[in-house]
Amino acid sequence: MKHSSYALVFGWMKRALAHGFYLEAVTIAESVISDRLISQLCRLGALDPGVSVEKHSLGRLMTIWESAVPEPIRDAHFEELQSAADTWRLRRNRVVHGIVKTAPGGATAEHRRIQEGR
Repeated sequence: MKHSSYALVFGWMKRALAHGFYLEAVTIAESVISDRLISQLCRLGALDPGVSVEKHSLGRLMTIWESAVPEPIRDAHFEELQSAADTWRLRRNRVVHGIVKTAPGGATAEHRRIQEGR
């Protein structure tokens, strides 16, 4: 069941990227990452298998993960998986929350780049 769900979701993400719907792609990626973290945390006993997934933000899941698995997870792709995932989360925050949110009267970094012709 998960396999067919992921096949569908990765197809959506690929189409979103192809059509320039980057926020949709980021949102789908976050959902996949959160789903995998919830599954792993349930296997480790750090989350109850009946957990209400809507009540756990990615940041909260990351905190639980770092507590449950304090030693770095390394492989050929990541020097430290937890740190790489948290860096992705912080970049996601800038993308999602930085579209318009600024100090009153201020321009976003993207808006400034457009105005400067970059």
